[in-house]
Amino acid sequence: MSDSEKHADIQRQAESGKTLSVFCRDEGIALSRFQSWKKKFAPTGGVSEISAPAQTFPVPVEVVLASGTRVVTSSGCAPSWLAELVRSFATPPC
Repeated sequence: MSDSEKHADIQRQAESGKTLSVFCRDEGIALSRFQSWKKKFAPTGGVSEISAPAQTFPVPVEVVLASGTRVVTSSGCAPSWLAELVRSFATPPC
């Protein structure tokens, strides 16, 4: 099997959502062999990809301060506004 085919199998496994063992069983590939491919073709230098589901609407965000105060807002709010709000809880009243 060529390196490009191995790399393609690694991509297919990642996109399939299947665990390594299930993917290997379904494809008839020895798990230890597949793991060695992944190690060989793994990118160096840290994280290669981070993904999150696309959100089409704001979702609730809850911040719990050390004092136990809970702030609930929307993911659609400006981070600077949220930071100022949290700082205001740490400022003693006049």
